[in-house]
Amino acid sequence: MKTCTATLKFISPYSQGKFHETEKLNKEGHAEYEERTWKEKAHWDKDGKMKIPAMSIKLSLEEAAKRLGMKPPGKSAKSTYTKFFKSGILIGKDPRLQMTRDDIEQEKCFIPSSSAGNNRVIKYFPITNDMPAFTVDFAIIDDIITKDAFEEHLEYAGYYVGLGRFRIGNGGTYGRFIIDSISWEEE
Repeated sequence: MKTCTATLKFISPYSQGKFHETEKLNKEGHAEYEERTWKEKAHWDKDGKMKIPAMSIKLSLEEAAKRLGMKPPGKSAKSTYTKFFKSGILIGKDPRLQMTRDDIEQEKCFIPSSSAGNNRVIKYFPITNDMPAFTVDFAIIDDIITKDAFEEHLEYAGYYVGLGRFRIGNGGTYGRFIIDSISWEEE
């Protein structure tokens, strides 16, 4: 097993769109509700600091593995790293940022109200344009994933998949990141 500590830095805006079930106030309309609760769409820890869900980072890496289609050494010609990235990487905890509810901005969007997309409504989302670097601790538990392969996939995930709402991998422009620094330990 190898452990990797990577410091990542966003190079485009970052926005979250977490589902929340904050109740509407009596006689509160959609617009007023959105205006009042938009900060609830970000992920917060118990101390009120913004965090990035570890699972979103893992899913970004899995998507990078699927897209890159790289072949692991010693495996069949049809085999790619995809299944190894799914089961062979763990992220210990959600990276915590030093941002509070007062540090984020509001983005107003005119978007479809449902998946059918016939009606559009105004929704508000949290966004940050000047995100501090954040550190992620990875445990690579499958030895088939080499350091070079992991770093190549992480770099690809940052440029072409991204994190968060309206990320580059879904046709948006947000959530792109680069590797600021990386260190390794063998267990």
